[in-house]
Amino acid sequence: MKSKKWFLLCMIGLLTIQLVTVFWFGAQKQGFHYDEYYSYYSSNVTNALVPTDMEWMDTEGIRSEFMALKGEGLGLGMVRLMQSLDVHPPLYYYLLRLVCWLSPGIFSKWQGLAVNIVFFVLSWLTLAAITKEITDNDKKKILAVCALFGFSPAVFSGVMFIRMYMMLTFVCLIILYIHIRAITQKKRTWFGFYLPIMGLSFVGFHIHYYFAVFLFFLAATVSLYLFWNKESRKESFIYAGCVLAGLMISVLIYPACLGHIFRGYRGTEAQDAFFDFGNIGERFTFFFDLTNEYVFGNMLIVLILCLILLGLTIRVKRKRFAVAEPKKLAYLLSLIVSTGYFLVVAKTALLNAEEAIRYEMPVYGLLMVLVVVGLDGCLHFFESGNNTKVLSGIFASLICLTLVGEIAGLVKGKVCFLYPQDKENIAWAAEHKDEAVVYIYNPSNRWMIWDEAGELMQYDSIYFASSENDTVIADERLSEENIVYVYAMRGDAGERLLTRLEEENGGFSKKQVIRELLYCDLYKLER
Repeated sequence: MKSKKWFLLCMIGLLTIQLVTVFWFGAQKQGFHYDEYYSYYSSNVTNALVPTDMEWMDTEGIRSEFMALKGEGLGLGMVRLMQSLDVHPPLYYYLLRLVCWLSPGIFSKWQGLAVNIVFFVLSWLTLAAITKEITDNDKKKILAVCALFGFSPAVFSGVMFIRMYMMLTFVCLIILYIHIRAITQKKRTWFGFYLPIMGLSFVGFHIHYYFAVFLFFLAATVSLYLFWNKESRKESFIYAGCVLAGLMISVLIYPACLGHIFRGYRGTEAQDAFFDFGNIGERFTFFFDLTNEYVFGNMLIVLILCLILLGLTIRVKRKRFAVAEPKKLAYLLSLIVSTGYFLVVAKTALLNAEEAIRYEMPVYGLLMVLVVVGLDGCLHFFESGNNTKVLSGIFASLICLTLVGEIAGLVKGKVCFLYPQDKENIAWAAEHKDEAVVYIYNPSNRWMIWDEAGELMQYDSIYFASSENDTVIADERLSEENIVYVYAMRGDAGERLLTRLEEENGGFSKKQVIRELLYCDLYKLER
């Protein structure tokens, strides 16, 4: 009873420290990825962000598209429409819309971060429950998994990224937990297993289409296991029917998903990447390196080598795992699902530098469970009366070294999606809010404009100009101002329009680039 109390206090203390760290990094987040802007925009759009051409646009109209307006209805129909026009299912955006609707007139990072923090805690608790089931409530392993998960730069990055990936992580973990519990307790009831599986199949597919990859490996493995045993062969058909029913209901309710997967630009890109066998080594190496650096503190190779060496030694000694069969099955199921998901997503996801860590988010915690449980299990084979403390010390040392690597990563700035440079840029724009500002944009990629939405919102108004418009740029205010700031898209079209802007508005004696942004350059024009 006393050890149980201390364990509970340790878990609460660990989670508290990790939450404090999460909030600290949340406070450091100064800007947004363009996908994060889209999360707010597509959840709160009223009139649509269509830049005027050769006209001034009041930035209050821009800001209002990123927030729920006072007196506005919940408007989930518009959220659904926006997602059907894009490439994602709508459930996450419904939730973000609800949070914004409950805080009208506000556009804040904390609205999106609050959603992610809730799912971080739920994922943390579910991982603890999964480890408990697989290890017969081994407290040191539960603490090790929760410590590794809660201090991982990759997981922190997932919390900081205001998209659906932390929500997806939780749903993947909870559906796996329900399967593991059914295996370890050898109990499958309608209300405890089949109906929850059907419901979660529906929910997960409504969050992100990568859930279908996770569910495929999970459901295929369990279906084969049930069918292989004559006693549960009939149950295999009931189980498969529940999974398929959940997916079919999701498709019927949101038929746009079929177009997203088979005809949408992301679905087409993913299919092309999957069937391109020439990129296998490059892609797997890329995601392995990300996992090693951002998830395991550069200790993954060491941990894998330890597992291989211990496993080979056990094999030579011809020893067998003295583990209950249900626990073995639960571990094997976790291994198949996490490996299958990791490999398929690595083959299909975008290779956009460290930002790509988000795609593998659902299995990072499971990889930690597999490493911790596998390492401790292998070490137990060599346990005797004299070396128990030594083996425990080896286990603790490896976990501590991994934790040190993770924490070092946090200190070195390996948490992504914080955009500290945006603080200075936004402050600069606020200081120049009264100045004349022009944005020359590519009408074929108007979404690029909103990558700098936080900065653009600071100005009183902006003069938008399409690079494809041949109309002469002549404006009374631009002709009178001594200084004009221009955000110009890169390329010949942007340069041509910038030159015309100078010529048609009285001419400027000086032109300089004062900042390079992701998709454009900021110029200062002076008389």
